[in-house]
Amino acid sequence: NGEGYKVQYAKVSDLDIKTVNIPKTPGYNFTFFSLETGKTVPVEPGSRKWDIIWGYNVSFTSIMGGRPYYMQDLILINNLDGVECAEVLTETVLYEDFNSASLASLPQVAFSNKRNAIADKWRSTGTGVYTDRYYIIKDPNGNYYKLKFLRFGVANDGVERGRPEIAYQLIK
Repeated sequence: NGEGYKVQYAKVSDLDIKTVNIPKTPGYNFTFFSLETGKTVPVEPGSRKWDIIWGYNVSFTSIMGGRPYYMQDLILINNLDGVECAEVLTETVLYEDFNSASLASLPQVAFSNKRNAIADKWRSTGTGVYTDRYYIIKDPNGNYYKLKFLRFGVANDGVERGRPEIAYQLIK
């Protein structure tokens, strides 16, 4: 009806189908529902309270024979609220040298509004952080930040996995 969602669910062996109406939550991209408790649950912050999220994902790949693969250390952007991202290679301009004047050169670097614009492109689980790239994040208010990943807990980089080290700076 445009104001929410009607969900019907039951255990596989159960004939008792439950129906619940889940209203959309103003100020949030998604409303999450627990099949176990039958209630909505808070999962992500309000849509205006975040630009990027460090998280994980479960996906299916042919490499794993169609079995689910748990992928951690993924970076997602808040594309539903207007966040965009561009990857910049250090051979183009070094992170330290990138400033507001550098934004004029970005048309040749495509901004993406895909949720997984960064995803796992910033790292290798074997060797660690790729040092040849960083990202420009454009928030919904028109601010631009440069973001690079320093360490994330592999290849003896000195931090605990899941407690990454990043650098970022407002550039405009």
